[in-house]
Amino acid sequence: MYGLAAKDAAKTEPLSLIAVYREEDLIYRYSPVVPAAAGYPRPLLIERAEVISKDSDSFIITSWGETGADYFGTHPILIKYSGGKFGSVKFYKGYLSDSPRIRHIPWTRKDFKVKNHYDPSDAVYTILTQGVAVVKEDMIELRFYGDDQPHAAGHEYVIFRFPVK
Repeated sequence: MYGLAAKDAAKTEPLSLIAVYREEDLIYRYSPVVPAAAGYPRPLLIERAEVISKDSDSFIITSWGETGADYFGTHPILIKYSGGKFGSVKFYKGYLSDSPRIRHIPWTRKDFKVKNHYDPSDAVYTILTQGVAVVKEDMIELRFYGDDQPHAAGHEYVIFRFPVK
């Protein structure tokens, strides 16, 4: 039996993490480290995690919040369990920020690589979205603003869907 725990601790490093347990034994921890070049004033904090089983593999679809005075988005990170090992995996090709559907929108930021605080070799690209969801039990849906309206406006969205594999 596996257990999944999300932790937000105000005075520990890192501030937010996902921990996976088998019985009472800790078997995997994940906390994204944002590179300084990305310009984030604070670390990403866990917002949501959902477990999906597909074939003989299991996945944890996570959302990590961008924090600060201009909070408006979440970063998807997919963690895969296969062959007795955990690791973050890229679930889309290339860089989404280069897509002609969103690259012209001022809210779109470049994809960037995050490393796992607990294992720097466990690294993956992510992007700022305005929503991450699991749909049809095995599809990851990412929502991006499709216009350049102010944050408080009603926005049009561009939606991307990717199969979990």
